[in-house]
Amino acid sequence: MRICIFGAGAVGSHFAVRLARAGHEVSCVMRDPHLDAVRANGLTLKVGDSSVTARVRASADPAELGPQDVVISTLKATGVSALATGLLPLLERDTAIVFA
Repeated sequence: MRICIFGAGAVGSHFAVRLARAGHEVSCVMRDPHLDAVRANGLTLKVGDSSVTARVRASADPAELGPQDVVISTLKATGVSALATGLLPLLERDTAIVFA
């Protein structure tokens, strides 16, 4: 399943790692400098003494990621305008949108 996390900060990155490790094709819409770090090293989730890393596609431009099966918005209320302007290239006829 193609899943895009729109606004991959702390909460979105947690979702992204878990979903990627479960075998889904995960992409993330995020900004610099987080974007640069994810492109270079993947996303790492630290829980207690353990950590897991996942590779995801990452971009500041949703159009680069293409249509998705599911889009999960983890934006703060102040960032919702970015979703309104960036959502269209991620959508297909049956794309589900989840607000977390």
